[in-house]
Amino acid sequence: MPSFFDIGKSLDDKRAFEIERRNRGFIPATLVDRLVIKSMISGDDVVDIWMGFLNHIDKQWGANDWAQEDNCTLEDWFESYAMGF
Repeated sequence: MPSFFDIGKSLDDKRAFEIERRNRGFIPATLVDRLVIKSMISGDDVVDIWMGFLNHIDKQWGANDWAQEDNCTLEDWFESYAMGF
């Protein structure tokens, strides 16, 4: 069983990884999955869907830098975008 300190270090490592990943502009894996599914259903190109999503969140929520948002928020926003809300 891991100690409390090991768990804390593990969480710190995950946070550091997440920050670095976002700084490099990598889209969260869960969001990539949703993009691909939307592309398969609609037949639209994934890049076009991504650009449409970025425009959507900028207009709807004033979020002009997606990398500053947490994954859960991005997933919720993408679901509303994909459903046309």
